[in-house]
Amino acid sequence: MAPIPNGVFIPAVLQWALSHPWFQSPPPRSSGHEHFGQEFVDAFVERCSGSVRAKQELQQYSAPLQQQQQQHQHSALVESELLQHRQQSVPIHQQQQEQQCTLMEHHSAPVQQQQQLQLTRNMVRTALELTAVSIVASIRLHVGPIKVVGGGGGLVGGRPAGGRVMLSGGGARNPTLVARLRTLAPELTWLTTEAAGIHPDANQAVAFAVLGYLTLAGSCGNTLATGARELSVLGKICHPGAGKSIPSFPKL
Repeated sequence: MAPIPNGVFIPAVLQWALSHPWFQSPPPRSSGHEHFGQEFVDAFVERCSGSVRAKQELQQYSAPLQQQQQQHQHSALVESELLQHRQQSVPIHQQQQEQQCTLMEHHSAPVQQQQQLQLTRNMVRTALELTAVSIVASIRLHVGPIKVVGGGGGLVGGRPAGGRVMLSGGGARNPTLVARLRTLAPELTWLTTEAAGIHPDANQAVAFAVLGYLTLAGSCGNTLATGARELSVLGKICHPGAGKSIPSFPKL
């Protein structure tokens, strides 16, 4: 069986996804299931499955598989006919029909499975491209001029002329995603938070440590980007028993 190629992103679906109002909203902002939940995923999958690009690629990919399938069927039928001539219990034309149906069912299943696998890879590749393009577009739209220590800052043709971006979380360990970010914005230096002494997998742990510190210091720890109506001190502090106290923390 021919090897399955890597997925390719589908431009029409990418453009549709980028038209989502959230990508045009100003920072600070927060996304979640209310924006990219089951409804969005269902529409994304449906558009990937029904796009002209996807169908054309699957047809192109399927052609050699179908040709190989037909060759297997022909060889198997020849062998089957030789065997059937030695077995006269059933008329030869009936045996051929039964064998042909069995062979078609046997060989069509792997082709359909690989077609579905290729479509799935195209969906994943399109989602990855959406992630990379939206990150770079947001930096260029909302960050503005990025100053570089020692000069050389400013915008060049509407693009940041330099700067560093630190990645964390699972995406930082996705080589395809990081490669696309570097290709789309070569003027930026793409690093992980390891360069700042923070393990890329510790982003949430660090974030909650900061939130805990803000609560102990009596400082507000939320932003209006989450939909909150006002800034407030988060969480609840349970004090120890009588005669015991907790250390004080300076307000930020």
